[in-house]
Amino acid sequence: MELELSPFPVHSAMMDCIARDMTRQAEIVNALGISKGLCSTHLAKMRDLGFVDSPEPMLRNSKKAALIIEDGLIAFWYGVVKDRRSEIETDSPERVLSRAVPAISAFLDRRFELMVKDYVVREYHIRRIGKWIGAVDGEQTDIDVAAEACDDRDSTVTLVFECKFAKSPMGFQTLNRLESAAKAAGCTHDRRLALASGSGFSGELEEWTEDRGEPWLVGLEKIFGLKSPDELWPDKK
Repeated sequence: MELELSPFPVHSAMMDCIARDMTRQAEIVNALGISKGLCSTHLAKMRDLGFVDSPEPMLRNSKKAALIIEDGLIAFWYGVVKDRRSEIETDSPERVLSRAVPAISAFLDRRFELMVKDYVVREYHIRRIGKWIGAVDGEQTDIDVAAEACDDRDSTVTLVFECKFAKSPMGFQTLNRLESAAKAAGCTHDRRLALASGSGFSGELEEWTEDRGEPWLVGLEKIFGLKSPDELWPDKK
């Protein structure tokens, strides 16, 4: 990586900013004290090499999405390990791990969203995929994964995913939030709402969904290919 990204200290500092949630170009420029032009040049190079990217804005009036570190190992290094090298070398593993839990949780949340994106691309014929960022009742919110899917007859449908790698199962509160975001994004017809969770779903939500077929409930078994994906048009022959 050091050979590809020269001068490496500047590129490394930029990825460090992104890992610390300084994910807008202006934030990186201010944090590092570099020019906007130099920052743009380095970001373009890192995009071309596949180190960083930002999801495509989707649906109605979406704001530009934040930068992300694409490679999971690199993201883990900058988000969890880099600032803890000295304590990893000198302290007990148990104490290091306990202090690192918030950073690890944040890392897993961000990577889970990318896992769901990969799942969608793998299981469906996708024309476009990205993210929606907007506002509901004056508060900023987002749709984690939004995708335009189609079948071999060129029928299209919009997939709208809320993704959370949380400790507790997803429930109706998350579904209500997703429905509000989809409405604000202008996605009210020809859509499939989907909840993706790393910790399963509440029994009430599973029971409510069983007869309706929506929202899709996408757990780890589907993401890892142990269960079949939901059908875009289950009634089509």
